[in-house]
Amino acid sequence: ADGRPHAPDGLAAFCFSVPSRYELLVKGRKICGSAQTRSRGVFLQHGSILVDFDPARTAAVLLSPGEKVGWKMREMERAVTSLRSHLKGEVSPLELTRVLLEGFEEVFHVRIVPGQLSQEERSMKEHLLRTKYTLERWNIEGKGPG
Repeated sequence: ADGRPHAPDGLAAFCFSVPSRYELLVKGRKICGSAQTRSRGVFLQHGSILVDFDPARTAAVLLSPGEKVGWKMREMERAVTSLRSHLKGEVSPLELTRVLLEGFEEVFHVRIVPGQLSQEERSMKEHLLRTKYTLERWNIEGKGPG
């Protein structure tokens, strides 16, 4: 056991279903999901912020055929929220990106400068797409190449 609360059956695949102690909540409801991995002296942090949320659609997509959507949808409504639910007006992905970048610059006292991938990075991207990320073995089974 990892000490975290666990999602109800059928919702375990939905990273927003149960908040961790370090994640962002708005009025007790989770608004972002995140994950981190550390390996070989580096770490990768991934995060998602819900701009909008449709609990019925999410429940229908995540559940197995024949499972009842109703109670699981209500559980998600109880546990999850979105920016749209709390802000006046629309929140565009570009505006959210701008605000997040400004926040990072302010908090970390840095200037974020747009850039391009190097040739080596582009080659690595293409290689990973061909040999890993477009393969069913990786995306469905969670297994690496070969």
